[in-house]
Amino acid sequence: MPAIINGDGIFTAEGTSTTQGRLRLGEDTDNGTNYVELQAPASVASNLTFTLPSADGTTGQVLQTNGSGALSFTSISGGAQGFVTQATGANVSPGTVNDSFALI
Repeated sequence: MPAIINGDGIFTAEGTSTTQGRLRLGEDTDNGTNYVELQAPASVASNLTFTLPSADGTTGQVLQTNGSGALSFTSISGGAQGFVTQATGANVSPGTVNDSFALI
């Protein structure tokens, strides 16, 4: 899998016929050999760019997208919170409930 840095400073990690492109960031070598890796999906319908926020969020915030790739930090508030543990029927969809489900 070739890695390329072009004249515009864009780093590209190409995929192969058997693996996706990956970006691996290693920890300080004094601490070991662990890493954090970002990996592209095996199939992408079109080019996709995520733009990270310019500052860190606060405790408890999560990253959200504007639907066009711009990421920002936001706090989760309102609405029902929990996990769906069981959904029955074929007509359970976001915004409507035509059957039953349980929150824990």
